[in-house]
Amino acid sequence: MVLLNVMLSGSQQARALESEDGPALQDLLERCDDYSRLSFGIPTGSADAQSQFLEGLQYVPAERKHLLGCYSGDRLVAAVDLLEDYPEHGTAVLGMVVVEPERRGQGLGTDILLGLSSELAGRGIRRLRVDCHVAENTEAVRWLERLGFEELSRAQITVAAGQTRSRVLWMAELPLRTKEGTGS
Repeated sequence: MVLLNVMLSGSQQARALESEDGPALQDLLERCDDYSRLSFGIPTGSADAQSQFLEGLQYVPAERKHLLGCYSGDRLVAAVDLLEDYPEHGTAVLGMVVVEPERRGQGLGTDILLGLSSELAGRGIRRLRVDCHVAENTEAVRWLERLGFEELSRAQITVAAGQTRSRVLWMAELPLRTKEGTGS
């Protein structure tokens, strides 16, 4: 299995998360509770980290499912979930990007996605797709647009407790390039 490890600015890297990183991932997801509330209409659940290790394995073999994390010292500060060569060859789907609130807007998320996109392009992936409920998250929408993502479709969906969200399909050619500004 060829794992993704992404070098970031400085000496930081986003590396594959293993089961022993589960508690740190759960802590990060709880600190990023706004992600769950915006996306799914519910607070972060007690087993959400465990679910992230399994999410998507019904679609791709384990070697094409990547859950990456970026640590600052012993604290997990960002995580990304990705399916490679899905839903078709040459495309990857970004399932989750979370950056702890104290680090948002400092470029960490951008560094991770730029590094990840270069690594994926080197592996023959030509497109990166984001299929999520971010239309209500205006900061995320601006961030994706700055990274070159274009909105392909939008639909209203029902999430927890009958709440609705705008499910948006975004696509970008790889490698990503920032259009203006940074931010994460």
